Amino acid sequence: MAKKRKETFVFRISWQEVLKDYPPEVRLEVYDAIIEYVASGTLSELKPMARIAFSFIKKEIDYNEQRYQDVVNKRSEA
Repeated sequence: MAKKRKETFVFRISWQEVLKDYPPEVRLEVYDAIIEYVASGTLSELKPMARIAFSFIKKEIDYNEQRYQDVVNKRSEA
């Protein structure tokens, strides 16, 4: 069975708080990378500043996705 594409995800306010001091073009690059990564699992080519910011966010996205998949698997077993 193919993995169902998620239509939503949690965007943490803490991400915005961290990114607010970055230049607007870096924030946009990171925001676009977040959406692309969650929607397709694809990592965008990022400029160095954006790559650093995104790396921390990616860890949290991956952790949350794993927790979500664990819940889905437990519910399907029940």
